[in-house]
Amino acid sequence: MKPLLIEIGTEEIPAGYIVPALNAFCRRLVDRLTDLRIDCGQARIYGTPRRLAVYVCDVAERQQTVVSELTGPPERVAFDENGRPTVAAEKFAEKSGVPVDKLEIRETGKGRYLCTRKTERGRPTPVVLREILPEIIGAIPFPKTMRWADLRVTFARPVHSLVVLLGERAVSVSFAGVKSGRHTFGHRFLQPGKIRLQSPQQYVDALAGAWVMADMDQRRTEMQKRMARAVKPAGGQIVEDMELVEENTHLVEYPEVVLGHFDEKFLELPRQVLVTAMREHQRYFAVINENDEIMPHFIAVNNNVARDMQVVAAGHERVLRARLEDARFFFTQI
Repeated sequence: MKPLLIEIGTEEIPAGYIVPALNAFCRRLVDRLTDLRIDCGQARIYGTPRRLAVYVCDVAERQQTVVSELTGPPERVAFDENGRPTVAAEKFAEKSGVPVDKLEIRETGKGRYLCTRKTERGRPTPVVLREILPEIIGAIPFPKTMRWADLRVTFARPVHSLVVLLGERAVSVSFAGVKSGRHTFGHRFLQPGKIRLQSPQQYVDALAGAWVMADMDQRRTEMQKRMARAVKPAGGQIVEDMELVEENTHLVEYPEVVLGHFDEKFLELPRQVLVTAMREHQRYFAVINENDEIMPHFIAVNNNVARDMQVVAAGHERVLRARLEDARFFFTQI
């Protein structure tokens, strides 16, 4: 029994597509392995905007061998009065894949019938994976898909890499013109080079060393910790918004958080207008004081680490200022 890792490397997938796609991918993979008599253990999903991955524990290295008993025509139909096999017996032998003289006659509750045993030997798991994975990957559901280059296949975003490892063995699979191997890749900006994986067990740690948090729960938890630290200098707290937390979790591979500030003159706008401008347009988190009043601060989650994060914060502030000026203009015109 060996672990199985499948990773699909892509261009940035929309945040809302990732979890449903991974759940469907994982479910279909495990179901197909089970249907094809390949024993497997618990499965886990990993995902970022640029990768969808499934890790399956304890996968058998070959299918189970199955011995089945086939029942054919009655003896009286299978042989004529001279004991010679009829067309019915010959057809049953052909269907069973055995010579006529190897067929057995067995007493059943309905009488004497022709019978035979058929043995379906299990094939190596890598051979089965090579056959089924293109279909499984191509069937991953997305709200919208696209084509690229001159390919007929569709996917949420163009596919650039494919990893299929069964234990330390790299399984050869092709999808969308990409051949699988044992190389994944790091963070697009912080460490974009290839990463060679010797085994599936290395996956999470190898990516962590390349500024990618592949574990979605870990990434969410780390992001929330950094948000809590970042908001402390403002003396307030972040407006609770788990939907926005989820969205930001799936917008980044490595969450770096900054605290931004906006002009207090915008506080004359209603709370809903301020929160909407921050949340819907920029995916920023609003900040409130102990009286549940909006403060002139916000929290922004970034997918990059700069030498000076204050420069990054200033950039967010310029963008939000323009949004709030627009909101203020339209609000005062109503």
